[in-house]
Amino acid sequence: MRLKIIFNIYTMISLNEKNYKLYYLDTCVLSEMVKDRSGFGSDLLNIVLEDGIIAVALNSIWELKSAPIVYRDVIDVISVLPTVILKNEEMIFEEEYKLFNDSTHSLSPIMACFSSTLFKNYGIDILKTFEEKVTDDKNEMVKKERNKTFEILGKMPSKIFSRGELKTISSVESSVELSAFILATNYIMSELQEYMKGEREFPIKNFPSLMSTSYALHYKYLQAERKGSVSDIEDILMSALYPYVDVVVTERNQCNIIRQIQKRHGYFEGLETLNMEQVKKHKNKR
Repeated sequence: MRLKIIFNIYTMISLNEKNYKLYYLDTCVLSEMVKDRSGFGSDLLNIVLEDGIIAVALNSIWELKSAPIVYRDVIDVISVLPTVILKNEEMIFEEEYKLFNDSTHSLSPIMACFSSTLFKNYGIDILKTFEEKVTDDKNEMVKKERNKTFEILGKMPSKIFSRGELKTISSVESSVELSAFILATNYIMSELQEYMKGEREFPIKNFPSLMSTSYALHYKYLQAERKGSVSDIEDILMSALYPYVDVVVTERNQCNIIRQIQKRHGYFEGLETLNMEQVKKHKNKR
């Protein structure tokens, strides 16, 4: 199975000669889905399964592990439904960098596919895989490495931009590219130094996950009504996956941020959003 990704053109996943949208459910949505199974959970799944497949980020699994009952309930639900597990932001960047160096590389944000007859040719035991991927030593090391990214993101707003300096669309876009480049140094500092020895400009726009993360960073912290907080950082990191899904299901504020970016910058073109309130209203429309 190969999921074809074209930057800024959102593609469906094709299985058994049918196309399905990837519905990226964030941690909050997953939690609410199992806490209110007969209400919100039922409404959500009715929407998703009309034309799509559930997409869960590895980051969400890490977050949910801190609430064992919710975690187990989420596993119980998605293990019997068409589900894909998405890589984290570091893994996605590694894929993009491979593609940058080798145009024949097949980039996929998907770590694994599970469950249901839809995935009979690809499926493996979801619970076993989750346990192995989340708790083994390698992934614990990955979690520690993510602290570096957290630190960079936390310092960035005061270091490289202020609300006063970013009043125009062009100034925001320039700052977004700079921030994305700084994020890249967290992963490939020596490679960047070598690349730029030839006085070449590094094509940061070729790395959608970094650009997406940078846009989310700016709009989380640039909104006049809020200053941003440490709790935003997980949302910002998870935005690295937006270029590789069809629909983002999240809280209303995050949906508004995506739409702002779409309207002002033409970024995330074709990406659909669905907030939790819309899920509840959808039931009344049927």
